[in-house]
Amino acid sequence: MAALARTVATRVRTKTHDFGQSIVAHSRAHGESLWQAAVAVGVGREDDLLAVDTVRARVGELPPSVRVAVELPVGEASDPVEIDGEWWTLQPVASEPAVLDDATGRYCAEQLFRTWLAERRAEAEIEWYWGDRERTRAAGG
Repeated sequence: MAALARTVATRVRTKTHDFGQSIVAHSRAHGESLWQAAVAVGVGREDDLLAVDTVRARVGELPPSVRVAVELPVGEASDPVEIDGEWWTLQPVASEPAVLDDATGRYCAEQLFRTWLAERRAEAEIEWYWGDRERTRAAGG
């Protein structure tokens, strides 16, 4: 059930790795949350600070390069990771236990189907027989 739990994390999106890293360094040096550090370091650099927000996601719902960040202990900030031309830094603030509701049920069903389909594709052997019009007509097509 741990894989179904949702992590709640502060996400800081910056234009550059160095700016994201300076926010992380400030957070660690002053014992501040990532949100507080982004505000402190971002003054006068608003163009470099794209957004500060909160995300709630299961590990499998995040881009692979940031999945490890949500497995950090609550309060520990990740180093910046590039996602689609932006630099993301995450700091888990809480973990919400999994609840078997409709959304979780749909998520489980989707993951099971994807796994099943990937296994079928890996095991499949397909051999194509290209025929002509006469062979197709003779086969009843």
